[in-house]
Amino acid sequence: MKATPVEERSRGRAWLALLFLVPVPSFGTLAGLHWWPGPLGQALYLASKIWLLAFPLFWLLKVERSHLGFRRPSRAGWLAGLAQGLLLIIVMLAGFALFGSQLVDPATVQAQASENRLNEPLIFLGFFLYICLVNSLIEEIVWRGFVGQQWLTLVGRAWAPPLSALCFTIHHTVALSLQMGWVATALGSLGVFVGGMLWSWLYQRYDSLWPGWVSHVGADIAVAVMAWQLIMG
Repeated sequence: MKATPVEERSRGRAWLALLFLVPVPSFGTLAGLHWWPGPLGQALYLASKIWLLAFPLFWLLKVERSHLGFRRPSRAGWLAGLAQGLLLIIVMLAGFALFGSQLVDPATVQAQASENRLNEPLIFLGFFLYICLVNSLIEEIVWRGFVGQQWLTLVGRAWAPPLSALCFTIHHTVALSLQMGWVATALGSLGVFVGGMLWSWLYQRYDSLWPGWVSHVGADIAVAVMAWQLIMG
């Protein structure tokens, strides 16, 4: 069935939105950690972080005139997010206890942490409070509430979750590859992709960002515990 002019315009806008957003975090990560380490790279990395939130907010409010998905979910939505978050904590920490020493070199992680003063407990805690509570919400707004909606316009409900999860995974893979070996990068990327799928499913199921955010916080808490063990010994 041929698309109507309105549908064609919506699809064109969706492709344009993805083009302007998806490559940016990978570029910022490569600029800050690989291409231009130092003030220039840090400035570009910071700019990519600002763009990552500012562009979707502008696009949704001014171009699409759409909502951000902050609807309050049902009790079932809250419980589903909490259950997923607790399950992720258990699975991730169990996997780390079993295989972490074979995949990650603590000395390498400690050296990198020292460069950013993350080996200081107060700075570490402040950083991971931001990651767990703020950055996770930003990522849900961007990758589920924005990128997921663009893919929904383009490919429908069946394919939108894996494609938005793939976009979510790409810049994490770039970051992991610059700091870890290929096995740890592959496993970490798989974990990010699975998380993206779970949170996309929660967003579609409950039409709200909050269940996915609660689950996402659980995953980030597990990462913080693993990082603490690696850095602080």
